[in-house]
Amino acid sequence: MLEEEIFKTIENFNLTYRLDRVVVAFSGGADSVSLLHFFAKNYIKERTNIVAAHLNHNLRGEESLRDERFVYGFCENLRIKLFVRSLDVKSIARKRKLGLEECGRNLRYEFFNFIAKETNSKIATAHTLSDSIETVFFNLVRGTGLAGICGVPMARGNIIRPMINVTRTEVEDYIKRNKLSHVTDSSNFSQNYSRNKIRLKVVPVLKEINPSMENSAKIFLNNLRVEHNFMSSESLKAFENLKGNFEIEKINAMPEAIKMRVLKMILENIAQTQVSFRHVLLASKLVSGKINGFMISGGRKISNLHRTLALCECKHKPNLTEISVKFKIEIISKDDFFHTKKDFVAVFDFERGTNGFVLRNRLAGDIFSPPGRKVTKKLKKFLNEVKIPVEQRDSLALLACGGEVVWVEGIGVSQKYVISEHTTSFGIIKESP
Repeated sequence: MLEEEIFKTIENFNLTYRLDRVVVAFSGGADSVSLLHFFAKNYIKERTNIVAAHLNHNLRGEESLRDERFVYGFCENLRIKLFVRSLDVKSIARKRKLGLEECGRNLRYEFFNFIAKETNSKIATAHTLSDSIETVFFNLVRGTGLAGICGVPMARGNIIRPMINVTRTEVEDYIKRNKLSHVTDSSNFSQNYSRNKIRLKVVPVLKEINPSMENSAKIFLNNLRVEHNFMSSESLKAFENLKGNFEIEKINAMPEAIKMRVLKMILENIAQTQVSFRHVLLASKLVSGKINGFMISGGRKISNLHRTLALCECKHKPNLTEISVKFKIEIISKDDFFHTKKDFVAVFDFERGTNGFVLRNRLAGDIFSPPGRKVTKKLKKFLNEVKIPVEQRDSLALLACGGEVVWVEGIGVSQKYVISEHTTSFGIIKESP
């Protein structure tokens, strides 16, 4: 039953205490209705310490207004204080250059954190075991490490998830037993979203194979979290033992699983920013001597400096040799890119370069990955294919990284250097004035 699972989760994982203040993230859906009702029912003596927060995204017209009216009524009946904020998420997403899902999630947590700070509270979200299973598959198909297949974490910072071992079936049963009303988000049934496809198509097939799939997944995820927490703890000890001196010899002496985690901690420590798994792989190549360094956000470089991992501040001036006066290169951050005038010739992902960039003409042996194609070939062969006149080829401006061509004048940027949602440092190629 839902109540038993929540009490067990709170006790086993020390998520909260009866006297703690709690902000319940309240959408009005079945999951959050169950969580808020649970807190109101079981924490009745401390009810003044329970508040709810609802963000109206204004994405579904009348349905969004219906949800807002519902949460007001529900909280009034339970005599629980409600905080509501209404935002034009579509407009904000456009300004921030983010997808609706990502922008909506960011705005929700900004709002919840504001209320939590004002009320000195934890934030309780109604993520369930079913949500966690969907997250595992979502991360798996995109590519992830151990943390990604642990599902939704039970707690992170001031956020707690008491329903993380509760199934969707148990939520439906709780709603029915307590005669609770709730609202349904019609977008949950749209297969335009990857998570919905997993919930509506993948999970039902898994339940056909094993009707107890969710219980099996719960055991798996809980065991995996224990192992992940242990590995994280051991990695932190190894990181702290370095005492800020990131000697490559000591890093290489670590077990591989610990080393990869420690490399991530080192990078985030010296770069003071979050790094991707791609950066960790590059760092692994660096400490093994396969590369000399690589770029991270802000036009900075991680290098092997006297057998120690170190950060080189390039101050947005990469290693560029301009032998042509036709073009110039600028390196800007993600925020600056989305607010800058789009008067450039081309843009590329600056962080993908590991050996410095050179603006030059073509050389024998140059290779190129044509834009929109998943192939790499000799630049000479490609220029033949696109019928660039022989007499023009030697005068074409190229941006190169080692022997790999990043950009060709009049052709475009290599497929390997095309910007994506993960790009944080943007290389801008402009015509010189």
